[in-house]
Amino acid sequence: MKQESFSDIEYSWRKKKTKREEFLEIMDDIIPWDEWVSLRKRLKIQGLGQRETIKPEVP
Repeated sequence: MKQESFSDIEYSWRKKKTKREEFLEIMDDIIPWDEWVSLRKRLKIQGLGQRETIKPEVP
């Protein structure tokens, strides 16, 4: 069992959310992540959405 530090205990007691946490919660509500992930998988399977690799020219 891991012993909690003072900062862990203080963090668990806090009630105010940071702006970052609020922003991420809003984005989770707005963005349909399941659709985005499935679209990305389809593009990857088709070979789209990937950059072409550039081979360095060696003299």
